[in-house]
Amino acid sequence: MGSFVSKTVEITKTIGKAVLKGVSAVLNVFSTITNSAVDLIAEAPMLVLSVVVIIALVAFSSILLRILLSLLGFHLGGVSSGSWAAATQSRQFGAVVPAGSWFSWAQSFAMG
Repeated sequence: MGSFVSKTVEITKTIGKAVLKGVSAVLNVFSTITNSAVDLIAEAPMLVLSVVVIIALVAFSSILLRILLSLLGFHLGGVSSGSWAAATQSRQFGAVVPAGSWFSWAQSFAMG
C-alpha cells in the first residue's frame, strides 16, 4: 500500500511540474507578444492606428452598410415610399426591378 501511495504522490508531482512548466511557457509567450505590441505602438503609432481602423471598418462594414441603406430608404419591408430609393426605383426601373441589378442587391441586403 505504501508503494502505491508513494507512486501516486510521485505521479502527481510530475504532473504538477509539467502543468506549471506549461503555464510558465504560455505566460512567457504572452509577455513577449505584449512587449512586442507595446514596442510597435511606440515606434509606429499611425501604422497601428491605421490597422485598427481598417479592421474595425471590415468588422463593422455590414452594419454600416445596413445603416446607409436604411437612410436611403431600403428597409426590411421593402422600399420606403418618398425615399431616395423609391424615387430611384421609379426613375430607373419602374415596377419591375431586374434580378441581379444593384438595386435588387441593395434591397436584398437590407432585408437581411
